[in-house]
Formats: sequence, structure tokens, C-alpha cells
Amino acid sequence: MPISSLTYVSESLSMPTGFSVLFTTTEIAPTLGQIVHLAGTIITHEYSGGVTSFVWRSNTLTYNGEITSGQVNTVAIIYDTTLSTLRLLVDGVLVDTVPETTGAFLGTPTALVGHKAWNVSDFRVFNTALSDGAVNYYHLDAASTGLAVGRLG
Repeated sequence: MPISSLTYVSESLSMPTGFSVLFTTTEIAPTLGQIVHLAGTIITHEYSGGVTSFVWRSNTLTYNGEITSGQVNTVAIIYDTTLSTLRLLVDGVLVDTVPETTGAFLGTPTALVGHKAWNVSDFRVFNTALSDGAVNYYHLDAASTGLAVGRLG
């Protein structure tokens, strides 16, 4: 698996209603650590004792399982300012929600990072909170193509 290294820089990344980080993968190293630097904040990943965790701004989202099955998995981390929630969807299914009241923010840069190998075939960042239905549609499309090219809408 290749080690992730992608950086996107813009003058300012405006996220007035939140954000969505959406990616497909067939494997993530269990102790990957930092995976996304998003507008000056960090999303981290860890797998331990049968639980996969993603952390953003001291909020932990958990999934009872491991994302290393060798099949296409879709992961979505969504911050919705209108609902004041941070959500985790795995394979198009909502698996965790926590309250989050950060509000809208601006920032740069955005980077896909990691110190260990992970296999990401599609990675997207949206400056809005996607609906659970949109993420499920993306997952169904990605899983059926086998190439994880997933489209939205």
C-alpha cells in the first residue's frame, strides 16, 4: 500500500455549514494516526480492541469493527453546523453521532496525511454537510463498480 501524501491549498477554505470528508478504502493500518489536516484542524484514526475510532477536536466517533477486510469500504466523517453534530458513516450506514458546536470556520491548508500505509482509492472533501442518504448513494455506487469511483447525486 502507498503512504498517503496529498496536499490541497487554497486561499481560504470556507465551511459555512460544516464539512464532509468522504473516502473509500480497502485497508487502513490499525495505528495510522493523523489522516486529514482540515482547515487547521486534524482528524485522526486508530483501531484497538475491535473498535475503529476517528477523532476531531476532542470528539471521538467510534465504529465497532475494523476497516481492513480487503473489500471496498466507504468512510464519511460529517460535521453539520445546522444540527450541531459530528457523524460517522461506514459503508453508507450511520454508526455514531456526537454533539459538536464549533460553528462555521475558515482555514487552510487541507492535506491527506499519514505515517503508515493506507489504500485510498477515492478521497473527497466537501465544504458542506452531506446527508446520510447522499453518502449511502455514494457507497452503493462505489461498491458496485469495484473501483470506488462513487458519484453523488
